[in-house]
Amino acid sequence: MSRFMKSFDVVGIQESDAGSLRSYFMNHTKLLAHLGEFDHWAEQVNRQLVFARNSIGFLSRYRILDITRHQLPGKIPGRGLMVAHLDLGGESVAFAVAHLSLGHRDRIRQALYIGDIIREIQCRSILMGDFNCTADS
Repeated sequence: MSRFMKSFDVVGIQESDAGSLRSYFMNHTKLLAHLGEFDHWAEQVNRQLVFARNSIGFLSRYRILDITRHQLPGKIPGRGLMVAHLDLGGESVAFAVAHLSLGHRDRIRQALYIGDIIREIQCRSILMGDFNCTADS
């Protein structure tokens, strides 16, 4: 996977483990950043369990200017949104990484919440993630 990622400048990661018993205490986002030769990376732990630390991550070849982390609303906690502002040759661009719930109602609430966050951003924005739905949803 890290060889494949080397051809990209920006990568959003979901279903990552931030270092727990399940991953032999290895931070997968950090490992992918190292193997993919990304100088800049960030993560957000969304769910901390006894055996797992579920997270979303962000890898970039561009300098990260700012990061904001958000817990998404939902019946079951543990879903998140992370927004990274990057310097792309003098222009700030916001890249948002999200991991939405499996439940339809929670996904709708989360999509509306994300829309409110993105709407406030004063530059170009790109949203990527695991939306847990089909393309025709």
